Amino acid sequence: MSRFFDGNASNYLQYDTTQLVTGNVTMSCWFYCFSNNGTNRTLMACDNNLNNMNVVYANNTNFVAMAYNGSTIETGSVILTNMYNKWYHVCARFGSTTNIVIDGFRTGSDTGLSVSGMTITRVGMSSNFGAPNSPIGLISEAAMWNVLLTDGEIQLLSSGHNTNQIRTNSLIAYWPMNNREKELDRKLTGVKYDLSVVGTVPTVTNEPNMIIIPKKKFYSFTPTIVTTRRLIRIFPINREHQLILN
Repeated sequence: MSRFFDGNASNYLQYDTTQLVTGNVTMSCWFYCFSNNGTNRTLMACDNNLNNMNVVYANNTNFVAMAYNGSTIETGSVILTNMYNKWYHVCARFGSTTNIVIDGFRTGSDTGLSVSGMTITRVGMSSNFGAPNSPIGLISEAAMWNVLLTDGEIQLLSSGHNTNQIRTNSLIAYWPMNNREKELDRKLTGVKYDLSVVGTVPTVTNEPNMIIIPKKKFYSFTPTIVTTRRLIRIFPINREHQLILN
């Protein structure tokens, strides 16, 4: 599943209570770009309605990661010859480095820029990056980590591995875009960062090809020992044991 964004600046997803991440941050999502995408279309952004921001956006010919602290801008970009009508994995790292990685291939600047005070997190829009700046396309599997993911971890994401199985101890927020954002976000992080729908952002069935890795199943039984003459028999009654099946 994914969410459809129609390019209208009034339609996006938002969390605006507190700053989710300070210091290093990695943003990741899958994006299906339509042929009439336009310019400066925000995929994910953290900002404060003023000058501080970390934003990932798309143009007609490239993807860009931009960090801005009110006076200095650091960017990394990937130029593509044909970016329409297909899924791309888009990952941006901000903090001690500023770069963007498309489909597992790294590019962009390695000069970092610390940005703070960003209390608004949005998918499909930013609050201070010009208008309209909503994309024309589909977004799926949006997530944020409070670390800089390694090249290898990003390559796993771009190959379709489950977003919620990459550096889970640093996964701050995960929004799969399938009408179950609230349930999954609470289960994975223990902290509720629910996105609110502003305007109309419908769910559609088109989605990237993901590699689903099932979690291990746990079965419990409680054996007790019963002695009959010289024969010892074990029955599942009292003491806890776990049998792990892959």
